[in-house]
Amino acid sequence: IVNNPQTGDFVEIIIEEGKYTLLSGDREYSGSEQAIKNAIGMINTLPTESVVATKSDKWEEYKVDEAQALHIELYEGKSLTGELFVGKFDFKQIPATQPGRQPQTKMTSYARVADDDNVYAVNGLLRSNFQGGPTPFRNRTVFYSEDPSMDVTGVTISGANRQIKLERNGDTWAVNGIPADSAKTDQYIRQLSRLRSSTFMDEVDLSNMTPVATLVVEGNSFSPVTIHAYPSADTLVNYFITSSMNPGSVMNGAKGNIFDKAFVNEGAFLIE
Repeated sequence: IVNNPQTGDFVEIIIEEGKYTLLSGDREYSGSEQAIKNAIGMINTLPTESVVATKSDKWEEYKVDEAQALHIELYEGKSLTGELFVGKFDFKQIPATQPGRQPQTKMTSYARVADDDNVYAVNGLLRSNFQGGPTPFRNRTVFYSEDPSMDVTGVTISGANRQIKLERNGDTWAVNGIPADSAKTDQYIRQLSRLRSSTFMDEVDLSNMTPVATLVVEGNSFSPVTIHAYPSADTLVNYFITSSMNPGSVMNGAKGNIFDKAFVNEGAFLIE
């Protein structure tokens, strides 16, 4: 559990049977396995540099008191196994050691653990990796494949202005039954397989909306993944994007050109 009493940000991270779930307020989000593992690893291997205070009357100064600190609780099942209070951080300019070299910036965070009066100086910008409620731990995937050149076998794009069926036959591809340009197709599949977004539109309710375009990716080692695009009147969004690989998330289709990268036209695959 990560709680920020100053901003009210709160997230409970649940790891259960290989599934990573985030709970915040009355919402549930899909968590990023890598981001969560990195956060846990950071806590387990804190690079402590020194003890800067040994009494609780110094907690407020370093912002590790309960009113100011970012409070992290670790559980095994329902048993509390550890508590960390993360306070302020400092930047310090370190002069270059050799002529012609640029000076470096050293970042130091301050933290304490429960049942310990000591305040520790920790190397790095610890607080920024945990603040923001569920945001730093969210699943940003639109679609992902570890080895798309071998694993992805087909893509179907349907909508008012496009009806595309991209199919693999051995080492070659066809689009709507016509031989496809292998280089163009490979570039598209690789781009699609690394498609991510960090611009979430949590306030949007799509329950009464109909998608204007749908993309389905099929492969050897995964169930078909469906990506929907819903219309938006906001020109800074254009389309709301959802993915069955990232349930519960609505993403901005314009940011990072997510819509344009996924929902291409037939000409993107044809041999010139």
